[in-house]
Amino acid sequence: MKYLILMLVLISAITPLTAEMSGSGGAGIKFTTINGESQQLMGGKGGAIFKHDKWSWGLGGAQYSSTGDVENALNYGGFTISYNRVITPKISLNAGILLGGGSITLNTGSQDDVRIIEPEIGILFKATDYMNIILSINQRMVSGADSMADLDFNGSAIGISLLFGDD
Repeated sequence: MKYLILMLVLISAITPLTAEMSGSGGAGIKFTTINGESQQLMGGKGGAIFKHDKWSWGLGGAQYSSTGDVENALNYGGFTISYNRVITPKISLNAGILLGGGSITLNTGSQDDVRIIEPEIGILFKATDYMNIILSINQRMVSGADSMADLDFNGSAIGISLLFGDD
């Protein structure tokens, strides 16, 4: 873990010297299942973007929460790292990962803290100069819910996000 942090610090220090910096942020929704129950996770993400000629990478954060009347609610957020590769002037491939934590709350009122790792891949569509739409799929890996070991909080999701700012 300390080598990952060191690598990120070094990349963060070097990249601004060779890249144009900008930022973006916005809202999104993910469609998933948690313990066999269909759920929607609403949230947002944003951060700094370091742009090069045909690619860019970003550092930021994200937060998502279960919506509606659900049996098992998941709320989580964390640090994000992303990579964009331009395919055409209007379409890019996007890959990233969220590293963070959150909590699970059951309808009985019991709650447990969890750790989350969520890799994601998607397609970014440039709607305007300052608005992007991302269609994505991800895999949520949850650990640390020891008191709820019989429940399944891992899962895949399909998402759509609307981001504003410069990509």
